[in-house]
Amino acid sequence: GLLHIVLDNPDFIGMILLGPPCLEFQWHHHIPKDLASKSFLQTCGDLNVVVGILCGIYLGAFQIRNPIGICLVAFKLIMA
Repeated sequence: GLLHIVLDNPDFIGMILLGPPCLEFQWHHHIPKDLASKSFLQTCGDLNVVVGILCGIYLGAFQIRNPIGICLVAFKLIMA
């Protein structure tokens, strides 16, 4: 839900790292069939930058170092 809110906000299009994924994500309002017409790998590729940022936040900012925490972060990133 939070990812959808961030990527759907037009104010984030001007940001350096989030701009291209935001623009790509917002196309679903103008071309609703775009997401359904892409392959699964192409859809995942559109989110690489966002998932990388989330990984940095989870592992860097929260200082998660124990194995269970890292495993939970990995599951969260897989589901992103």
